[in-house]
Amino acid sequence: MQHFRAITVCAGEVVMKPFVLSALFSFAIYEFMAYLEIPPRRGWFRIGGINVNFSPTSAVWAHRALIALMLLTILIAALFVHERLFPMDAISRDKTNIVLGFLFGPLFAIWLNSVFNHPPGTPLSRGLVLGGLGLILFCLIGSAGNQTGKLIQQLTRKISGFKGFGVEVSLSDPSRKRDSSQGALPLAGSKNSSNFESNNGSAGLGYVSQLGEIVDRDRRYLRDLFGQSNWELMVHLNRAEDLSNFALGPPMQCFTGWLGATADATYVNDRLGLFLTTFRQVSTISDDERRRYVSRTFVHNLAIVASDIESFGVPQAVERACLPLLKIFCSDAVDRDNTIHEDKRQSLMACLTRSRQEDGPPSKAKEDAVKALSDKLSLFVADNALETRPYFAIAYASLLVQLGQYAAAVAVLDSWLDKQRKRLDGKSDIVEGWFEIRVRSILAAYFEEWLLKQGTSAPRAYRNEHLENMGILRTNLQNVLFNVSFPLTRKDDPFKPPGPCTSTANHLLGLSQRLFASYVTTALTHIQNRLHHPDYKSDYLVQTDVDIEVLLSVDLSCLPKDPQPPLLIYAQILDAYALNMVQYVRATKDVISSDEKEDRLKIAARALAYGLEITNKPAEDELRRQRQVPFLERVAPSIWVSAQESLKQTKIEWSAASSDD
Repeated sequence: MQHFRAITVCAGEVVMKPFVLSALFSFAIYEFMAYLEIPPRRGWFRIGGINVNFSPTSAVWAHRALIALMLLTILIAALFVHERLFPMDAISRDKTNIVLGFLFGPLFAIWLNSVFNHPPGTPLSRGLVLGGLGLILFCLIGSAGNQTGKLIQQLTRKISGFKGFGVEVSLSDPSRKRDSSQGALPLAGSKNSSNFESNNGSAGLGYVSQLGEIVDRDRRYLRDLFGQSNWELMVHLNRAEDLSNFALGPPMQCFTGWLGATADATYVNDRLGLFLTTFRQVSTISDDERRRYVSRTFVHNLAIVASDIESFGVPQAVERACLPLLKIFCSDAVDRDNTIHEDKRQSLMACLTRSRQEDGPPSKAKEDAVKALSDKLSLFVADNALETRPYFAIAYASLLVQLGQYAAAVAVLDSWLDKQRKRLDGKSDIVEGWFEIRVRSILAAYFEEWLLKQGTSAPRAYRNEHLENMGILRTNLQNVLFNVSFPLTRKDDPFKPPGPCTSTANHLLGLSQRLFASYVTTALTHIQNRLHHPDYKSDYLVQTDVDIEVLLSVDLSCLPKDPQPPLLIYAQILDAYALNMVQYVRATKDVISSDEKEDRLKIAARALAYGLEITNKPAEDELRRQRQVPFLERVAPSIWVSAQESLKQTKIEWSAASSDD
């Protein structure tokens, strides 16, 4: 009986079910295959034209190894397929111990058969003794249950690679969820998205290039949705849109096209610095002479950029984006179909060269542009627009953000809000309330971008400022939706995906839908930031748990399709919901009951499985499409792929929480 001590060790109460069952299963199959000699035992095998012959003893060991290899291949392949089909069940969760059991079963069977075949009355060989001791150690490791998987995961995180025998293997650290959130806030005022943000790391240029569209949308919100049709207000907004489209639209759209096609941020940032210098002088343009000087400087900068476009021989996509800028100085060179024919290239170059010269009299087109800008700025000053409307502050902050000056940009927007607060002195005003929402939405987007760049090193004070601003913004948007009677309906089943919008609202539904999208994405981003806050456990745990439940139950069917599809936002909400469940379980592990822990993790598993199912095909389609486009488009972030990767990362955290004792 002394030969079977290794067997009795594994019969104790320390054995965990996944390891034992998988070991018994693989042991039984191995013995069955060995008994029936599957595959048949041979003393040789052929490699190409070479025969390899075994001695009788070697043939036995080769046969045993072949059976074990075939068995392990089949079992591990079956486990892999099962994990793909059922990623959240107990088998997939305990796969580390199951694989160890699969390995232990054949090894134990080989050792046991060798013991039975050992000549009776003689001591065991040194190899069998060492093999038995090794199996005992293997059994203890495998019987440690989920702790084995945790230990292996911790070791693999710390091992970055190894070298040996002329081979070097690198082990990459698993990707981590982006901090501080997944960036759910859409680009305010944009009709479509481009890749220049990812190439340069900022969306500031996108905001300022579309400032005219933002003003137009604000006018429609105030006039059509809120009934604010005051003549003076409409005139002021029209002037703001006119100034934005004339002075900011052409150069900033040109820069946007440049970044999107070339990713040449060095040139763009260098030229943006010239415009930023002009912006710093706007507060001094109260007199005509000063205003004329600032206008002349600004237009000269426009001429420099326009001349660069032709001098550098930019791609056609860039030239198309820059056509409005070229037409300011050399409209005769641009045909009615907004193209530049080759026979006009030489004259266009000469025209642009004259426009950028500082010596000599300016061209008529340049002088007309200076006068037009000076007149528009005169109206701007007369309206006191610098203080009463937020668009200059938004443009100024956007340029600062594009150049990486986040603290300065946030200070500009916060200063405007502070001045507005003092000006109103507690009075309520629909127009001013909307302007506050507009500034806070831009502030939230830039704060989000700023914290994302800093990652886990972001100071707590910055995070708190961001959360406070988003909390106010979320409440204001919710109040606006209530005032315009847009229903925030609840679903009977929180896991029901958004379907077609069945609202019977009037023709203003489109505007209300955009407000609804802003509310949902703000609420989601607010939750995501709290989940990643260092004080989540002490300050945000309970309220976040309530808020994510409420958000998951909101019917998203009437979300607009752009800039983010409703299903994508729903998948992001499922991700945040699952992550909250995981973090709640971890934060309350000392007080939460085992039943509540199991229920929360089970619900989180359902949310993750559904989210991965939703994102799987769109992510695959985007990856497939990216292989067929130019490099900059291939490497641009994909919203579906990013959502899927975030869900996978949350799944890893779910697995770790499920393994915690």
